[in-house]
Amino acid sequence: MKQKLLFFPRLIWNFFMRLFLKSYVQLSFKGLAQLPKNQKFIIVSNHTSHLDALCLVAAVPLKQIQKTYVAAAKDCFFRSFWRSIFFKFVINAIPFDRFNNPFQSLSNCAEKIVGKQSVLVFFPEGTRSSTGVIQKFKPGIGRLAAGTETLVVPAYIEGAHQAWPKTRWLPLPYAVKITFGKPLSFSNIPRTKKGFLFIANELEKEVKQIFTSELIPNMIQKLNSPYKNLKTRKIYE
Repeated sequence: MKQKLLFFPRLIWNFFMRLFLKSYVQLSFKGLAQLPKNQKFIIVSNHTSHLDALCLVAAVPLKQIQKTYVAAAKDCFFRSFWRSIFFKFVINAIPFDRFNNPFQSLSNCAEKIVGKQSVLVFFPEGTRSSTGVIQKFKPGIGRLAAGTETLVVPAYIEGAHQAWPKTRWLPLPYAVKITFGKPLSFSNIPRTKKGFLFIANELEKEVKQIFTSELIPNMIQKLNSPYKNLKTRKIYE
């Protein structure tokens, strides 16, 4: 009953949040078709900004917003009663205790992704990168995916670090783009420490692959664009 009462206000909030993100940080997506239809899945990505969770949630259809959850650091987003209420309402945040009880937090996340249209946003790095460089993926994501039917969609977020890095209180109007990779299944991976590490490493490679295949060529093109109309002149006559 409580979830049903929250659906309409959460829907309205997310609708206007998406309008804000599209207008202020020019949020755009590539590969939205990679998100599974009528099947539970986890989205994993690089993590550099508080914008990351909001932008990834904005990629999920509004009709699924009630079953979309974000694993959020307990020490950051749940430091006070009203702060906890706000983030639970805005992004359906699940408090993740990174330091004292990570295994219970992983169990809480697993309990949320049980229905066909359930979605979990999860950051395997465990914290925001202060430099924008992708950090080592931790094996917690492996515990969520190994030996299960839950698909995992890798994604790379470009521009969020420039828009809202750790050092700023408020975001800047810098363009943010999210590129999604193909969904992966780890149903055949054993639920062992080795299996968990394998999944973490594979997903880290996938996210880095999206970066190298999609974004580096764009960066090179941007660097070359000021010179594309320049005419070359002969050095020797």
